[in-house]
Amino acid sequence: MRKRKQGRKLSRSKDQRRALLRSLARELLLRKKIQTTEAKAKEVARFAQKGHTVRARVIKLGRRKSDAAPMAIVELLS
Repeated sequence: MRKRKQGRKLSRSKDQRRALLRSLARELLLRKKIQTTEAKAKEVARFAQKGHTVRARVIKLGRRKSDAAPMAIVELLS
């Protein structure tokens, strides 16, 4: 039986998506808290937990004014 692939595409190619997640994860580790879109927040939390054994919390904020994209804060717990 075929299984669905894990993760979101984020409207990017594989290399661009990997670079984006690495960049967001690096900023998360440096700053301990970042604000981004909800889809990116969920992916970077998953990416950071898998790669660095760090727990991350995603807090939903609401919608961005300019394009109504759902926003969220990702913060490290440990």
